[in-house]
Amino acid sequence: MNLTSLQLADSFLPVGTYTFSYGLETLVDEGYVEDADDLARVVEDLVEHRLGPTEMVAAANAYDAAQRGDLDAVERADRRLTAATLAREPREASAKSGERLLSLFDRTTDAPLVSRYAGRDPPSNHAVAVAVVASSEGAARDEVGNVVGYSYVTDLLGAGMRLLSVGHHEAQSALNETKPTLESAWRENCDAELDEMHSTTHLADIACMRHEDAESRLFFS
Repeated sequence: MNLTSLQLADSFLPVGTYTFSYGLETLVDEGYVEDADDLARVVEDLVEHRLGPTEMVAAANAYDAAQRGDLDAVERADRRLTAATLAREPREASAKSGERLLSLFDRTTDAPLVSRYAGRDPPSNHAVAVAVVASSEGAARDEVGNVVGYSYVTDLLGAGMRLLSVGHHEAQSALNETKPTLESAWRENCDAELDEMHSTTHLADIACMRHEDAESRLFFS
């Protein structure tokens, strides 16, 4: 596995995704998620019905375009993902973390493709930024799917550990159970066209929209 892929999936990377709960904080506050079993079901649902058909589609298309050096096509994937992210908070969160990621690699590596894309002032969705960096650093296409999926799931599980009485062993168990879903989500969506992008996680989307009006918030989204 390319070492950059490990770096991109590492919580040590200072891009702030650990502050995102993707609506989970609201789902916990409103009683939809109460324990580790509920958390595992939410993670599985979001991977299958949100992450796969939106962020993985965008990441795959952006990676292919970056491999060709077609930054216009990369930006089309980026903007399509922004349009498919209905709630404001996760849309802004994705852009902030993606911008930080592009800036980090632009400053710390010799990556002309990253520098050129960052200079276009794109939406900078995190999944697309991962794809651009991965392409620039020689990571394989399937590794992009692994990074995008693993990062999303561990962010959710980390949020669940802080919001619920969920321990490390329960979180690791949920992570292990989610691996087949992550793999199938990538297989089913990695060759999809941008106009096939869709999401059907309506409850989570509404939770994200309600989150910004919460009296107290631990997470950005």
